[in-house]
Amino acid sequence: MKFAHMGDCHLGSWSQPELKELNLKSFQYVVDCCIKEKVNFIIITGDLFDSAYPQIETLKETFKEFRRLKEAEIPVFLIAGSHDYSASGKSFLDVLD
Repeated sequence: MKFAHMGDCHLGSWSQPELKELNLKSFQYVVDCCIKEKVNFIIITGDLFDSAYPQIETLKETFKEFRRLKEAEIPVFLIAGSHDYSASGKSFLDVLD
């Protein structure tokens, strides 16, 4: 069995456009590697996003990567981190269900 573990991705966290882009590209690179290596599953242990309310572009790009994983039939298990929760207890991670 082969799996990948990610944590503290903090997608959308940088105010500088170059760093925000590099942060996303690193996530995309890991997704590429997981597909290429045909991992059995991925576990993300907290702080996928840097905010409970990520910008719409961050959400679009992230969901695009999750769609690629779904098409590759690679399940992803998410554990919400402190940055993923809002005061209401809701999270954009719920949308990924």
